[in-house]
Amino acid sequence: MIARTILEARIAEVREALRRARLLRHLAAAFAIGILVRGTFLLAALNGHALPKRWDRWSMLGLIVLCLVAWIKGRRNIWSDHEIARVIEQKHPSLDALLLTAIEHEPE
Repeated sequence: MIARTILEARIAEVREALRRARLLRHLAAAFAIGILVRGTFLLAALNGHALPKRWDRWSMLGLIVLCLVAWIKGRRNIWSDHEIARVIEQKHPSLDALLLTAIEHEPE
């Protein structure tokens, strides 16, 4: 029973690390799109093109919504214990399916 709770705690740590990496990936993509859009507007303004203020406002609103969606999608937990065990065993083949067996084993 103690081994089971230790295993669950370690799986929870890996799940949190995967969730954090997913969140950072989503936010990095949203910020990259924001830099691209706002940079394009800045270059246009520096070259003397007058952009309507309406475009500026809608682009900022769109970027805020995009970042919000990225945050929500990044915070979701999409991995089961079995999937996390499979990822760990792919990275560490010396486990020889022991982790998957431990996850699938139900204490009696």
